[in-house]
Amino acid sequence: MAYENGYDVMNYIGGTIESYRADSHIFSKAASFLHLFLLRKDWPHCYPELDQAITTILAQPLSYLLEEFAQKYLDDPKMEWPMDIPAKFQDEFKVFYLTVSPLLEQCQEN
Repeated sequence: MAYENGYDVMNYIGGTIESYRADSHIFSKAASFLHLFLLRKDWPHCYPELDQAITTILAQPLSYLLEEFAQKYLDDPKMEWPMDIPAKFQDEFKVFYLTVSPLLEQCQEN
């Protein structure tokens, strides 16, 4: 596996970690946005709009966080997490990823 940005997690999702430091409810808020979009008649075709909306909360596109970071590096033991990372960040991010990923697979199918 290529580590384009090295092993430091901050080089991949630093913006999301900083957003979490400011508001530890960002994953709940993003999940609420997702729920609203799932109710739309144009789901999953409105995914680009969802991606943009969630970027305002998570500081990075949902597509990047899930497809580029989480799938490749979330459980990779080589990745270096900051020592001062908020205590629940990793657990909450992982739960968010495991919950949201199956729903977003619909977008890839359509």
